[in-house]
Amino acid sequence: MAELAKAIDTASRAIDVADSLIVLPEAFNLGREYGSGDTPKMGPQLDHRCVLADLRTLATMHKASFITSVIEEGSRNNSAYFVDAGPPRLMCHKIIDDGYEEYSPCTADCEAENPLNHGETQIGVLVWADAFDNRKGQGAAPGAQYAYRRRQCLLSRLVKVPRCLLCVPAYTYLDPDLPGVGLILANSRPGHRSFVKNWKGGMVGTPNDLHKNEVCLRDLSLIVENHIGPV
Repeated sequence: MAELAKAIDTASRAIDVADSLIVLPEAFNLGREYGSGDTPKMGPQLDHRCVLADLRTLATMHKASFITSVIEEGSRNNSAYFVDAGPPRLMCHKIIDDGYEEYSPCTADCEAENPLNHGETQIGVLVWADAFDNRKGQGAAPGAQYAYRRRQCLLSRLVKVPRCLLCVPAYTYLDPDLPGVGLILANSRPGHRSFVKNWKGGMVGTPNDLHKNEVCLRDLSLIVENHIGPV
């Protein structure tokens, strides 16, 4: 959390972070690299409730908001939350099993407040593997059809509004192809990029250094139509 606070302070020297939406990588409370546990189901080092509370404090301090995923205690759900100065808002649980055994894939009631309205912008979220079409090939992942229907339903709702964002907390070496929406992917996989794409699929932002923790902010007018403000 100290590294995040430092990265935000660094970014704030170049641009006002107030009213920004900052997307964080998948399983933000792991406290280690994703998939690096010594044993399967090792679990996160940080309590997800404490991490969400700390994010709420940062959001209040900087008048910003966050989207991230955390591994929840007990249920082991990989859950995406929107965090601002108010109580954290659950958006969805991850459905697809990505093979790293960091969480228990959701099999029912996987959708909460997704998308949600934030000011004039509608925001949706899919956690990494759920952003892809996992139905392809003979080894289709369990829950692939369910995850695909959820993805397509979310996209169909987002593209109906002019100001929409799809956020993807991730640990990945792949880029999802999701045209028609502003796309923000926050990636914790070493050597692989996070990025911001506009609704046409054009790249509008990447970090300067893949090997450093960095907050990359871009004006929302570059990502979605007819809007001004950082993201």
